[in-house]
Amino acid sequence: MVGHTLSEHVKKQKKHWALNAHMQQAVEEYQFEQTKPPNVWKGVRKIADKFLVNYRTLLQLAKGGVSTSAFNASKQKLNHSEEHILVNHILSSAD
Repeated sequence: MVGHTLSEHVKKQKKHWALNAHMQQAVEEYQFEQTKPPNVWKGVRKIADKFLVNYRTLLQLAKGGVSTSAFNASKQKLNHSEEHILVNHILSSAD
């Protein structure tokens, strides 16, 4: 809503989404660097520092690992859009 401050939960959620976006960009850059000759490409730590992410997590995801967010999302009964529809329906029913 306009004019209302964001809750702490929403602030954390937005920060987490931003971190995920940075991590995805870092993974893409690391994978691109791996296509270059070994004497020219940047190391995983330099790329992690550039995107302000953990280098071990970056390396794990670049090797095909699954992020914690993706793993937890796979355990949910409803996907994000279904959850949003359900919340809106419950809120409109409460009026």
